[in-house]
Amino acid sequence: MNTTPSPLPLSARAQSWENRFAITTVAGGLLLLVSGALAVLAEWLTGWPIIRPWLQISAACAGVVALLSAVYRPQLGMVRRCLRVFGGLMLLGWVLDSLDGRLDLLPIVLIFLLIWAIDYADKLPQLLQDQQLDSLRRWAAIGLAAGALLVYLGAAAQYFVSYLGERSTDIWQHPLFPIAPLISIAISWLGKRPPYNK
Repeated sequence: MNTTPSPLPLSARAQSWENRFAITTVAGGLLLLVSGALAVLAEWLTGWPIIRPWLQISAACAGVVALLSAVYRPQLGMVRRCLRVFGGLMLLGWVLDSLDGRLDLLPIVLIFLLIWAIDYADKLPQLLQDQQLDSLRRWAAIGLAAGALLVYLGAAAQYFVSYLGERSTDIWQHPLFPIAPLISIAISWLGKRPPYNK
């Protein structure tokens, strides 16, 4: 009698991988926030330049995670896979650009705008593939995601042009940063995406 357990079906294995990836992402985000707060506090207390190396290490880790998730994450569509690759390469490019202490091509404001644009673009295929396209909430989420994507891409292009013309602004003065997380939460809530799908 054969007592070896049968392998899990692909859907169960994919779901298990998705759960582990979600837990790892949440834990990594919390670690990033805590380490960022400690870096700001340490630079304020000691006067040592700690925030820039912290940003470089964090961006390098996030870029590698994005590339690995694009390669190894099962059941990831081609559009979402390409977005992950673009985001990972962009973050690694910013790290390489900032190693000499100057940002020649990729200012940090541009990176943040493009990261939020990638987040909205990543939500669009998920919303369009769902079975509830007749829902008004789902179409509101699709419209909000598409509009936010266009706005943030336009802001990134405008900022890049102004950066080349040396009329850049500080990252915290950009009006789109405070509302970016709220837009992302609203898209997930309207589209009933996790963790708002119950």
